Amino acid sequence: MYFFETYCRTFLGFFFTIYIFAVIFLIGTTFLVKGKIKGESYNLLYVFNTMYAWLSLIVFTSYIIGLFLAGYGQNPYEWYAFTDQSKSLNLKWFFLKFIVLSIVPFIFFIRKIRIHRVITLAILVIINVKYWLTYMQNFFRDYQPAAWSIHYEDSLSEKIAMTFCLLVLFVSVYWVALKRKKLPYPSLIFTNRV
Repeated sequence: MYFFETYCRTFLGFFFTIYIFAVIFLIGTTFLVKGKIKGESYNLLYVFNTMYAWLSLIVFTSYIIGLFLAGYGQNPYEWYAFTDQSKSLNLKWFFLKFIVLSIVPFIFFIRKIRIHRVITLAILVIINVKYWLTYMQNFFRDYQPAAWSIHYEDSLSEKIAMTFCLLVLFVSVYWVALKRKKLPYPSLIFTNRV
């Protein structure tokens, strides 16, 4: 279970990092470019926001399941990982982070919002605030280098595998949206000559 959870969180973190840069690029493209490429940028933005909504649902579900198992499992160390955040000095930041984690990504389940540039940009800013809150909440505790643990980077083969999996997932979501005629503009990548 721990092996799967570790790689799942690494994969989702990798996607969210790519998501931030891709959405900034696509929003810039929709402002600067005209014609069919602008329509394709909206299509790609639609697919990225769809993937973000579904993967955020997975993260939220895993957080709720982890909270349930920590409380039900009677392990004091596991339960401490959740309750210490809410009992600390940063209680308001904990609830703000939880609201941002649980409510904001689910706005993308509304189809018209997935390609709205201003709302997407606002949600992107809120997502980055969530990361900032996570860092501020976790860095206030221990500044002694002797208490720091070792962080192991992912190997090159793991990064290549995650990139390949994300690419396959992205193309699959794009293709399904194209076949179900859910893309906002005609596709330049896949033609409808089947």
